[in-house]
Amino acid sequence: MRSLFVFFAILLAHSEARLQLSRQSYMKLPYQFTNGDPTNPRYGLFQNAAHKAAFHTVDKILYVASARSTEKYLHIIDMNNPASPSILMTHVFDNAVDGMITSVKACTDTIAVTLTAADPVAEGHIELFTPYNRADRVFTRVGRIAVGVHPKDMAATSDCTRLVVANEGPVAINPVSGTLSDPEGSVTIIVRNDQGFPVEINMGFQQLNDRVVDYITNGVRYVFRGDHGVGIVNTFSQDLEPESVTISNDDRFAFVSCQENNAVLKIDLFNQRIIELYALGAKNWTSYNLDASDQNDAANLRFHTVYSFYQPGKLAYGVVDGKGYLVSADTGKAKTLTTAQHGYAFSDNTRARVAYNDGELDITTMDPTLLSQIQDNQQLGRVHMSRVDGYNIFNRIGDVFLFGGRGISLWDSTTMAHVFDSGDDLERRASQFYPNTFNGDCSNGNQSPTQQVDERSDDMGPEPQALATGTVGTTPVLIVGSRNGLIYVFNMRGVSANFESVHREGSTNDIWNNLYANDAAGDQMISDIGFVGAGDSPSGTPFVYVIGQATGSLSVYNVVDMPDIF
Repeated sequence: MRSLFVFFAILLAHSEARLQLSRQSYMKLPYQFTNGDPTNPRYGLFQNAAHKAAFHTVDKILYVASARSTEKYLHIIDMNNPASPSILMTHVFDNAVDGMITSVKACTDTIAVTLTAADPVAEGHIELFTPYNRADRVFTRVGRIAVGVHPKDMAATSDCTRLVVANEGPVAINPVSGTLSDPEGSVTIIVRNDQGFPVEINMGFQQLNDRVVDYITNGVRYVFRGDHGVGIVNTFSQDLEPESVTISNDDRFAFVSCQENNAVLKIDLFNQRIIELYALGAKNWTSYNLDASDQNDAANLRFHTVYSFYQPGKLAYGVVDGKGYLVSADTGKAKTLTTAQHGYAFSDNTRARVAYNDGELDITTMDPTLLSQIQDNQQLGRVHMSRVDGYNIFNRIGDVFLFGGRGISLWDSTTMAHVFDSGDDLERRASQFYPNTFNGDCSNGNQSPTQQVDERSDDMGPEPQALATGTVGTTPVLIVGSRNGLIYVFNMRGVSANFESVHREGSTNDIWNNLYANDAAGDQMISDIGFVGAGDSPSGTPFVYVIGQATGSLSVYNVVDMPDIF
């Protein structure tokens, strides 16, 4: 069942304790079984053995999906003892027409799994199962429903009578024609009924094409418009690519992020209609610090007069004093197409110094200090900036826009006004508590975490990719996971998120391959996080489960009050 968490505005007296994470267990998941033999599992770094997860609150079972196009596994894990989880069964999806699993949801009587198609321009599917039966050791499929192209995320209403699927519809090569194809993104609403035959509503975005000028004026990014000179026409609705979806606590509205477009769709679930497409605007970094260079080999936070698009990769919903707010993890995302993968070469980004050297910047009006920083690879020269935004009347880039808000935000769910921004909190806390892995990466098994420090600074910095909300005692909390394995804990006091702690699991004194072999790599490339409250926890203690995609791992952490050592 989809967990709904309500944020209460509370005033807390000064305390000598902080909410922190305490690891209970860690397990690596197999990416393959040799010759299909479940007694002969294979493990490996960078094998995408784990990607998304969902917790069944009644049965105390966690369903963990891989992100592989060959061995498509759904691991069914016993969580009766969070300190010692164990695999009960691994379900294999072996339909040749399917691509990979992209999301999982657990309802009281149904487990839902979305799958892309092996054909990149074909419709995907959602498969429905009855929850795993411990007594009979069976996991039974009860339905398969077609959805849009490349279903990316899924949400359910509180009573699970509606499933909402965000279908990305990304650019790909059409396998029949061998040419570029950009399928329409869409939203699929599946409504359950007493007859057992779900009603399916598919919502496309073509009607938004009539207002394309208004949307662009308001700040929605229309990124890839095609190339009319070679006969490629790409409409506004084709360019909209849904990424994440969440539902309001009263089950009336769905919110869908279109990440590259820096926008959010609000959908009326009762009347199955799009209410509006909201532009999210840009973050002004004048008052914040950021590290925009990958050549410092350490944290180098500075002020720069640049902007960045929020571009949330993950959404959640919460309530403060009876008012609904959208919570976003502002990951960031650029769009790059290649002839080999997409049938056409296009990029909406370039390095700032390259833009300067290529004459794309308006050097006559741009601030001299900013221009100096752009020519310095230790500052802004290496950062990826937009080459399709920020143009002035002289057809030159006058304002520099980066990708991703490098933090978390709260948005008024009625007006979509931006009411809270975490600023530079994620990077600042990472530099303070984990400087040796600041904005680091986990992409080369023969390098150590400290050798890959700072490698993501020129991209999107901390890249928050997963979030979950919940309540510890009477304190509403927000848990945020970043690409480089940091897990942040915030309390929600009023319309803000206040830092409590940050945790990184794993060692740094060896290369990634050895750390992985010794169960010391931690949670790398965090792709999903879930919060299980005290009432649903088998132990009565709230816990958080964390999925590391690069490490193919599941970690379980208790959320506890610890002495304030900071």
